[in-house]
Amino acid sequence: MTALFGGFPPAFYQSYYDNSEITSDWQERMPLYNLYPLLNHLLLFAGSHLRDITEICRRFA
Repeated sequence: MTALFGGFPPAFYQSYYDNSEITSDWQERMPLYNLYPLLNHLLLFAGSHLRDITEICRRFA
């Protein structure tokens, strides 16, 4: 979710990758991880994220 609304500097992600057991393909799954927060925003704030949600669902369906 750190990259969902602007993100952190690249050094943050590199350090996280270097110091965790996260797999090298984590960026490919990032949209799927962001789906739940996007659905919450859709529920609370109407359709501002509907396009993003639709694209993620199509990609991983």
